[in-house]
Amino acid sequence: MKFPKKIYVTLVVLSLLLVSSNSAFAYTYLGGKHSSTNLTGVIKSGLNYPYSTLFFNAVQDWDNAGSELNVGVSYGGGGNIYIGGDSFGNVGWNAQCTNYREFIWWGDYTSSVIDVNYSSMDGRSDEYNKSTISHELGHAFGLDHTNDPATIMYTYGNPSRTVTTPQADDINGVNNLY
Repeated sequence: MKFPKKIYVTLVVLSLLLVSSNSAFAYTYLGGKHSSTNLTGVIKSGLNYPYSTLFFNAVQDWDNAGSELNVGVSYGGGGNIYIGGDSFGNVGWNAQCTNYREFIWWGDYTSSVIDVNYSSMDGRSDEYNKSTISHELGHAFGLDHTNDPATIMYTYGNPSRTVTTPQADDINGVNNLY
């Protein structure tokens, strides 16, 4: 049976549209960012072991993946991105990032605070916990969730998120934002 030319052309066009839609950028933004590419991550006093080491390693993962941000890490003092922790209980999140702006609804971020929930993260692997902290760093940088499980900014954590370090799309998002 011979396919009519019109049907064949329609199928080819639809196939091309489907293929090209897979190459779209996955990164999205929260709508803010820090005013500088030079940032300081501050480990708050009392952060339980091993989360301070995991924070340092997560910062290194962003740097090693090619982020144009320069993030130093210090213990205490002033900075831009703070990490602390507490046992918040069964609240539905492993960690969260809160970004504070110059003004309530607009302006650059003046600081970001990452809170680790010991209640849900204690007992998980260091690799999963580092990837959660790396994900929250992405929020501190200004990235929102993606629908791609092969990015660190995927909405859901491991094992649904199939990576444990920032990927090219995450880095492209940060580098494009800054």
